[in-house]
Parts: sequence; structure tokens; C-alpha cells
Amino acid sequence: MLQSLFALPLGAVIEVLVFLLMYLLTPLKGKQAAVIVALLSTSGVVIYSLSDWPGADVLALYVAVLAVTAYLLGIVSNAREQQQASPQAGGHWFHWGPATIVIFFVALISLDSVLVTISSQGLPAPVADFLFPESSTDQQARSVFPGTVANDFQKKEGQ
Repeated sequence: MLQSLFALPLGAVIEVLVFLLMYLLTPLKGKQAAVIVALLSTSGVVIYSLSDWPGADVLALYVAVLAVTAYLLGIVSNAREQQQASPQAGGHWFHWGPATIVIFFVALISLDSVLVTISSQGLPAPVADFLFPESSTDQQARSVFPGTVANDFQKKEGQ
């Protein structure tokens, strides 16, 4: 389940829905609901990954996405609560600092998801044809990470 990149945005959408249910149907403030949702989603992913280990890189990607989603929900809901509490206070309702952090993490997560996909499934054929040089034989280059490699450099030198 965690190997699919479809599960990543699905988890974020489920996290948003659970946050909205907790925020609207309980007396919790936005930050409180965000912390609870972050703890629930992160612990759920960690517990699930113990039974079906996807790898540390995939687990870190999921934890980062769920944590940033909860952080963003907490920041936005807190800014909304503060604006509703004092509507006469002018200015922007969202500070550029948290927005910069969120943009950084979105870029980082996008890059990491591309690298995880390439290492587990290889490059798509059109991209591989564009990047790899023409082969002198009829063999096609593989771009999939084969897994752990034995440390037998001395054997290879003797061949």
C-alpha cells in the first residue's frame, strides 16, 4: 500500500477530512486538532509500516507529508481563529514565514517522491531513451535500483 504514490495524497486528504471533522464537531481549537491528527496519522503510518515495511525512505516521505499537512492545517486554522477574534486588526491573515516553510517542504517532498519512484520502478521509457546513450548492443539499460549490493570488490578485480 505504501509503495504506491496514490496512497500519499490519499493519506493527506484523509488527514484533512479527519481534521475538519474534529475541528467542526468538537470544541477543540485548530492547533489542538492539528496536533491530534498529526499524532494519529503518523502513528498509523508507522504501525502499518511495521507490518509491511516499505523502506525508510518511503516511511520518511509519508511522515513528512502527514506532518506538513497537519502543520499547515494548524497554522491556517489558528490564523482564521485570530482573525475572527479581532476583526478590526488589519494586515495579512497569513505570514510569509510559514508559507516559505510549506513551499520548501512541498519542493523537498516532490523531489524525494521522484527519486523514490525512479529507484523502485526505474525511469519511464521515454525519459530513459532521452537520457541514456544509444547502446552498441541490443541490451536495454536498466535504471532500477537493484537493492543491496555485496561488498566484493576484491573478487571483481581478480576476474
